[in-house]
Amino acid sequence: MRTLGAFAVGALAALAGVACGSHSSAPAGSYPAFVPVVPQIANNSGAMLTAAKIVTVTWTADPNEASLEDFGDKVGASSFWTATVGEYGIGPATSGAGNHVRISTPPPTTLVDTDVETLVGQQVAAAATSGWPAYDPQTLYVVYVPAATLVTSNGVDMCPRRSGLHADLPVGSSPHVPYVTIDEHCGGGGLDAVTETASHEIAEAVTNPHSLADRGVVDFDSAHLAWKLFAGPDEEIGDVCESYADAFFPGPSDLPYTLQRLWSNASAAAGHSPCAPHSSEPYYNVAPIDLEQLSVTPGTATAPQAALGYQVGVHATRTFDVGYYSDLPTGNWSIQAVEGDGTTAPASPRLTLSAASGSGKNGDRDTITVTVNADGAPGTGNAILMTIVSSAPGHTTHFMPVLIGAY
Repeated sequence: MRTLGAFAVGALAALAGVACGSHSSAPAGSYPAFVPVVPQIANNSGAMLTAAKIVTVTWTADPNEASLEDFGDKVGASSFWTATVGEYGIGPATSGAGNHVRISTPPPTTLVDTDVETLVGQQVAAAATSGWPAYDPQTLYVVYVPAATLVTSNGVDMCPRRSGLHADLPVGSSPHVPYVTIDEHCGGGGLDAVTETASHEIAEAVTNPHSLADRGVVDFDSAHLAWKLFAGPDEEIGDVCESYADAFFPGPSDLPYTLQRLWSNASAAAGHSPCAPHSSEPYYNVAPIDLEQLSVTPGTATAPQAALGYQVGVHATRTFDVGYYSDLPTGNWSIQAVEGDGTTAPASPRLTLSAASGSGKNGDRDTITVTVNADGAPGTGNAILMTIVSSAPGHTTHFMPVLIGAY
């Protein structure tokens, strides 16, 4: 959804590669000098649309109609598509004039959030006479609701919650017919906002088309609880990148629309930006060194889970090392360790944090000192998220989530 806005010990060791939770260091002078232990979004061996057929559904009164049909025809054959979903086993998607559905009736003033699902279900069921392309297991219906239409849930505008979604529904003998809804009203009808949302939702729909069952590419591995807490409950390839400052960008010549960067397991694991395609500027961050195996109980959970982080006793202090890394030469950048996700402070802070130097460049090392000041309130658990924020004037800010086990 586009918003506005337990491994066993042995498995943990395998995931970390060498010593459990260890970073890897490159030869002196290499970029990046450190490669952090970062999560991978899991391939759960569920359904995927590896050769998708994109059906673009618009209203003829929509001024964006021609552009949205062009976007649907080009996206699946673009370099953007290869760079973002290709690593997950997704091949080119196809579309064309035969996959354009134009609704000639005037768009409604309002729609309830379930009305698009009803529309898709009715029209696909009646494909023999409705003019909609017939469903097969690779078909994806993408419905653009014009900006003139307000989409509501319980009478409330949906835009503060989301500007697009992908889902699936049963139609006849087909238990999972995937579709995408884009609410153009949320972006004021501007084409840039519409296509950036569409790039997010279409990519998620092909990598995880049956979102509530038979799941495809979704969810960080449980060892990286810090990243799960940082990203929030939605962990598909678009969701986990949409909040970064450089998430949205002008597309390449073969897809000249505003797009969203998407999570790349390969890029993240190599010490580059976790969101692809890469920006033209260097990616810089810090790698926590020698992460430990923890057993923590997050939030209101009733059972502990294995995760990577650092254990710090309540009313105790300890220090851990981080390594500065960038994938191209840079000057120094500054770091700050904060409790929470780096953008929103917790209501009841529990940590005191400091960095010894607070500044460095690729290959330098620093230390972070953590003091746990208090037990958590009931229901908060003993897993605390801290985030190391890397920033440099004129450049994108980057974040490294780190788990503190307070016990």
